[in-house]
Amino acid sequence: MQSRELTSVVEEDEFGNQRQSSWQWDLDELCSYPTFKVVRIRDKFLGAIYWGTVTVIVMYIVVVAFHIDQRHQASDPGVGTVLTKFKGKAYAKGNTSKVFDEADLRFPVIEPAGVFIMTKRVVVKNQTLGTCVDYDSPQACPCDNATCSGDYCEVKGWCPSLGEANADEPPDEAEVDEMEGLEGTILEINAGISFPYAGNYLFVASGFEGTPNIYRNITLGALLSQADPPMKVQDLVQKGALIGVSF
Repeated sequence: MQSRELTSVVEEDEFGNQRQSSWQWDLDELCSYPTFKVVRIRDKFLGAIYWGTVTVIVMYIVVVAFHIDQRHQASDPGVGTVLTKFKGKAYAKGNTSKVFDEADLRFPVIEPAGVFIMTKRVVVKNQTLGTCVDYDSPQACPCDNATCSGDYCEVKGWCPSLGEANADEPPDEAEVDEMEGLEGTILEINAGISFPYAGNYLFVASGFEGTPNIYRNITLGALLSQADPPMKVQDLVQKGALIGVSF
């Protein structure tokens, strides 16, 4: 088979020499462009290093960049909000004439992340200024310039004192009311989330298509029955509990 050299394909050095030796304008010379040579390396050691490096890079892109870090997707931190309304009434255990409405049961009235409902009330009336243990911030013995009463120091303040330290065993002057009838109080929970960079839209949590959102109008008793494990209001009266609702 005969072969011939392509005169239009030259080495870079030859092309430079031709350009220096020619003073006439040539369209082939003006429109010329360089290309790169491709060399096949036939060495098993260099080949193993090359293809091993390529495999590591491909696996990093697929596993780490795409699967773990999700870098092929645009991400935007969401801004969520929860609005909870509470309505209903309860009464003191053993005294149905002492009634508490939603203004008494919920504290604070406005809470952006949830609702706190009173299950037990401990009140000390007719306090006087004197010297006693401050159970809001008790000071452990030994005391400096103060009298030690049991494990704590007696300081000047409103007496008898009531705080977290003696809430389980309040003083004799305290009035203790446990709430009854909280099972029938109603909670209206509305949750939504927005993604500022993805558009000015608010996505509101709701039930599946064709089914209502049960948290829009649910009693406290029904909400506690869905807990894991199921609970009742009577289980929370003394100590209370922190209940999280997931949509």
